[in-house]
Formats: sequence, structure tokens, C-alpha cells
Amino acid sequence: MQDNQKKKQKKIFFGFNIHPSFVSAFSNDLTKIKDTLKDKPMRWVKPKNYHITLFYNGYTEPQTVEMYQEKLQKLVHPFCEISPVQYTWMGKFSPRALTLEFSNAGLHSLVQAFQQTFMQESFGLDHVHYRPHITFARHRGKVREDEHLVLSKLVSTIEVPKVLLRVEDVVLFESVMVDGQVNYQVLAKKNLHA
Repeated sequence: MQDNQKKKQKKIFFGFNIHPSFVSAFSNDLTKIKDTLKDKPMRWVKPKNYHITLFYNGYTEPQTVEMYQEKLQKLVHPFCEISPVQYTWMGKFSPRALTLEFSNAGLHSLVQAFQQTFMQESFGLDHVHYRPHITFARHRGKVREDEHLVLSKLVSTIEVPKVLLRVEDVVLFESVMVDGQVNYQVLAKKNLHA
């Protein structure tokens, strides 16, 4: 019964598209990271799937998704800029996702506008609970604590790109498996203004 219910739900999250110029600036670093982790069992995300995750909702009922799509169109906010701060390993139970984390300082007013637009929803979007990031690789398998320390040390030596990323839209994405690969489909998008 629970599996049937999950099949009807959509796995969603709110985030941002990434401008190709940022991906280009980031590609040199990615080559260094791949070289640093060449002996580790990693699965690399294809650049076409790069995005910044702001808030992960997880499995969500279709009627709730429809309501999010409608409410997102009511969001009003200007462009903002964010900068990368560090490479980190993220994961609720096992830190398997290798990410480039961004400072959330440039997002405070956007998150406030988001909270006002989605006032009835309990997203928990405060300065502690949202960590904007790009996931660009996943370690295959569970990562033990001692392995996590080794992996963290490996990526801590790599400098983050010194470039600002302009946030021009907020997107509601759905995570979908297609031929064994995760793809991200846009369910709704709201452009920010100048």
C-alpha cells in the first residue's frame, strides 16, 4: 500500500537554474576534483543536470505539487547573487553527495519572499535549514565516518571558483529516473526581476 502511494507522488525540490558561464568557470575545478577522487567509486552528474538545490521536499502528493506550481507564480523578488564557499559532502544518513555549497547570505530576502508566498507550508526555510548547493557527484555506497574524514580532507584542498552566480529564477523541479539515470524536469518556473 505504501509503495503504491509513493508511486503516485512526485519527488520534488525548489532550486535555481545555473547559467552556462558558471558551469564553464567551474569545469577546470571539476577536472581537478575528478583527478583527486579518481580512486574512489564515484558517479558523476552530467552538466545538463546541474542545478542549485534550495529546498528539498521529497515525495509529495500530486495535489500539493499543483498548489506549489500555482503559488510559485505569485513570488515577486529581484535577481540576487550568490557565491560558492566550499566543497562539502552532504547526505541525511550517509554523506555521499559531493556538493559545491553556496553562501546563503545573498538569499535571505528571497527566502523571506518565498516564505510569505508559501506561508501555509512548513518548509523550515531559515538561515540554518537551507544550504544552497550543486550536487555534482555521488559516492557509490555507504560512507563510513573514517572514510568521510578522508574524503572531506581530499576536497578541502581544492579552491572554490571565485565567481558570483546570478540567480534569475526559482524552479520547482521533479527528480525522475529515466533508463537508470536521474533527470530533473521543470514543473514550474518563476523568473525574478531586475
